[in-house]
This record gives sequence, C-alpha cells and structure tokens, in this order.
Amino acid sequence: MSPGPGIALANRPRDLVDVAVLGLLLERDRHPYEMQRTLRERGTTWISGLPRSLYHSIDRLVRDGFIEPRETTREGARPERTV
Repeated sequence: MSPGPGIALANRPRDLVDVAVLGLLLERDRHPYEMQRTLRERGTTWISGLPRSLYHSIDRLVRDGFIEPRETTREGARPERTV
C-alpha cells in the first residue's frame, strides 16, 4: 500500500505516533512519561525523537478533541503529571 496523493510522506511518522498514543490510551489512562516508558519496553523503535514527538502528538490529539486530560497529580517536589 502507498499513501494517497494528498498524503505527504513527511506526515507519516507523526501519524504513527498519534496511533501509538491512541492505542496505549485504549488500554488504560496513562500520563505521557508512562506512555514513553511503555513504548520503549515494548521495543518500539520506529518512533524517533521520544519524548518530544510523543508530547507533540499528545498536544495535537488534545487540540483536535481526540483525547482529554483526566487529572493532574503531584508527588512531593516532582513535576505535575497529567493523566
């Protein structure tokens, strides 16, 4: 299969990250760091630029209404985590 005429090849890796994020969230609610760790544990080598590409993907999916934040927590002096 090849991309249709309106699909730029440069967008394909970005779309794969979006699909990976959606797949992980279908399993259960997660925060971005947990998604990153899970992808690495599962040997996902086709996503380049982790965690930057993962956070960009999450921002895009929130902006476009595909996912939404559930809660924000903080443990001690650690940074906030949005699930």
